[in-house]
Amino acid sequence: MNAANKWTLVGAALVALLVVLFPSWQQFYQGHPLPYQGELGHHLIWKPPPAVGEQSWIIHASPSECQVRVNVGTLLRHCGSIAAITIVLLLAFRFPAGSQSLATSLTNRRIAVVSLLLALCIPVPGSHGLPLAALVVMAPISMFGDGGHLGPWFMPMLAGIALAAYFTGVFLVASGVVWLIRRCTRVS
Repeated sequence: MNAANKWTLVGAALVALLVVLFPSWQQFYQGHPLPYQGELGHHLIWKPPPAVGEQSWIIHASPSECQVRVNVGTLLRHCGSIAAITIVLLLAFRFPAGSQSLATSLTNRRIAVVSLLLALCIPVPGSHGLPLAALVVMAPISMFGDGGHLGPWFMPMLAGIALAAYFTGVFLVASGVVWLIRRCTRVS
């Protein structure tokens, strides 16, 4: 195992620890999640947030009647995303044991493919931890279903915009990191 893979595993372990220590919390009323005030954000595992209840046209629940629990589904999806990102990075940093260094093995094509795979692993905000890959897979399926008032074009458009934005951001960061690696190895 090379140094890049070791740092990848250390980083993934630290991020997984943070995700487990600060999970997503959710409010429940009579065993069901609240529709409007259900999400309580990320808080330390030992200090759950207080229940706030909900006063909406659907439910009138006081805070004393609500239970606060860790959103296990979101926690598992986040851990799965971390595992997928770790696997992609471990495979990306694998290079031949010969005279080829890490800096020369990271070509522009390889950086683009790795950036695309990493972008597909990142959770989409507001989707309870679903990775972008789920949105991309649902996009062509939604063309054949009833989208209600949104229409069949909404999901493909949303998936395309999110994929372009995520890929661009990850590609720019990855290219910058590779540039720094090449510059530092050239100076040494």
